[in-house]
Amino acid sequence: MKRPPIIPVFLSHSGTRSSWLIPAVWFSLIVSSQAALMSVAWDSSDTSADGQISGQLGNISVSVNNQSNMDPAARNGGLYFSTDWSTNLGSNNVPGIDGAGITNDAASLDMGGASYQTTTITFSEAVVNPTILINFVDDKSHQWLFDSLMPLLILHDSNQVNPLIQAGNQVFINASEGNNTANSGFAIQLTGSFDSISFDSSNYDYLTPHSVGFTIVAQVPEPATISLLALSSAGLFRRRRS
Repeated sequence: MKRPPIIPVFLSHSGTRSSWLIPAVWFSLIVSSQAALMSVAWDSSDTSADGQISGQLGNISVSVNNQSNMDPAARNGGLYFSTDWSTNLGSNNVPGIDGAGITNDAASLDMGGASYQTTTITFSEAVVNPTILINFVDDKSHQWLFDSLMPLLILHDSNQVNPLIQAGNQVFINASEGNNTANSGFAIQLTGSFDSISFDSSNYDYLTPHSVGFTIVAQVPEPATISLLALSSAGLFRRRRS
């Protein structure tokens, strides 16, 4: 679900606007400058059919739910596995993204015999302009269907064949370099603020465990910055009341 951008509004009594506005802008700049590029550290596995997996994106809790069209026959989620995103040709060449801050975890998409599934990623706090990194372990052809109104941008594709963004935001990719190694994939950047992201996957070649993995990368405030902002906000509140 795409959320509208949050526009800060500073309220003050007459004659005190400047004393409020300047600190507020200053703290906003602190948060922006201290934000770190991070990926999700997945921390649980649920290997049951239509299972769930969770993790942390900095201080933001992340959960993933996969719902297949074959319940309960399909085993389609809850798995995670280690991968080296820094050597993944679809992620290490993405502008602005490097190995620093990216955890070597991938959430697995596993369909079993299902023909399609819906993956929903939920965040405890909204994330801005997140990037989805896709890692192909096997040579497969897949497609992802995103919200037709969601702005998409394919940042990089390791297969050197332009992936297709078809009508209705359907992304098609034909992985041809995997061969059971983590060296092919691509990245999709979303524009906006999101508290959840959903997409449908069609099972061309039958997604099996560890055939495709993904993670989310975004700029998130570091813990020290959040603590500083909380203390500073409390100080501003006391100043206003005094």
